[in-house]
Amino acid sequence: RVVPMQASMLARGLRALLPSAAFTRGLAVANRAYRGLYAGRKVNFANNVSFSKRRTSKKQKPNVQPTSFYSQTLGRMLKFRATTHAIRCIDKAGDIDAWLIKASPQLILNPVAIRLKKKIAKLTKRAQPAPAGHESDP
Repeated sequence: RVVPMQASMLARGLRALLPSAAFTRGLAVANRAYRGLYAGRKVNFANNVSFSKRRTSKKQKPNVQPTSFYSQTLGRMLKFRATTHAIRCIDKAGDIDAWLIKASPQLILNPVAIRLKKKIAKLTKRAQPAPAGHESDP
């Protein structure tokens, strides 16, 4: 049993950890999406229609696969549970580093991936040399 005060404290802690975009416009996200890279995919509901036209509801879950991605910036393998859609998006972007930096906050809900995104952004910014036209000559 969760006391209402504890529940609000838990929600505040979760809000501090996740991007603000996850809480805007009544965005409903399955709790399972916080455990992997789901890239916006969520549970869908549909109907089984029999020969007699009787409709029974069914749940269509995202196709989630355990995968490992190599991060060139961090120099190590990253293990995630990712949907096949997220895997295709990462392949199209080139690698996990490029996708994490490019992806919008609504697509990345995993707290580990959010921290990695910040770390990769910091390391790539530090590795970029200063522009040649901005040299300071006294």
